[in-house]
Amino acid sequence: MQEEITQWTVDVAEDEFSEKVLKASHKRPVVVDFWASWCAPCRMLAPVLEKIAQEFRGAFILARVNTEEAPGLASHFQIRSIPFVMLFKDAEPVDEFVGALPETEIRRFLKKHCSSAADQMVSLGREKMESGDFEVARRYFRQALTEEPSHPTALLGLARVAWEMRNLEEMEGYLKEIDPASREAEEGDILKARVRLQKLCEEFGGLEACRQHAEKNVETQYQLGCCLAAKEHYREALETLLSVVAKDRAFRDEAPRKAMLDIFKIVGSRSPLAEEYRTRLSRTIF
Repeated sequence: MQEEITQWTVDVAEDEFSEKVLKASHKRPVVVDFWASWCAPCRMLAPVLEKIAQEFRGAFILARVNTEEAPGLASHFQIRSIPFVMLFKDAEPVDEFVGALPETEIRRFLKKHCSSAADQMVSLGREKMESGDFEVARRYFRQALTEEPSHPTALLGLARVAWEMRNLEEMEGYLKEIDPASREAEEGDILKARVRLQKLCEEFGGLEACRQHAEKNVETQYQLGCCLAAKEHYREALETLLSVVAKDRAFRDEAPRKAMLDIFKIVGSRSPLAEEYRTRLSRTIF
């Protein structure tokens, strides 16, 4: 029997597969890395898997199988190319990938089946966010980042907390760190749109000040539209901004149109409100 490499990573010989993989997978997912000493991509993939296994702290076990020493397993699973990774649950293979994937894709693969320590902290943070306990939520999200420094959901959670506490600079800092390829990036873009409109409203002196001067010219109408959006009066904001586009399409390098696009993101690009005003905007422009 071979020695355990780390707490969550083990070498598995052919005669150990049933015990260390199949039986063990009834308790937690087991990720099997089929490799060989001559395989360069295998040497690239191994340290990434081992690092993630340590970060996940037992959410899964990483089992390493040397195909040169376990040809029967390679034949049984019809492995034609390595590195070949299979994930087992309840003694059955449920997912797999081939090749040395980028770390972000490997994490995405694993998170479909198991939660890391960082994921668990994020879940607790979300619960506190929903109950309005933003300070505690922030502590959980920050703890998640100590476990996984680039965790996109933790970064998004911290950005949301900063938004609720009206700390826009802090919010922008967290949003910049979110991986553009992550699923959280889209929601991050929505928060960025909120920040842009909020900053414009503050620059223009706030909603009430803008209402007092709104009828003077396209500039004050544009300012009012931005402030209405910042205060979540989206239909009124879109109507006001559309009127500016109709009067002067090129105003401020098409700033009213761009503000409308930000509102579409916030309310949902395919929402009835966005669809209605997207159609009206197109008719106005063209």
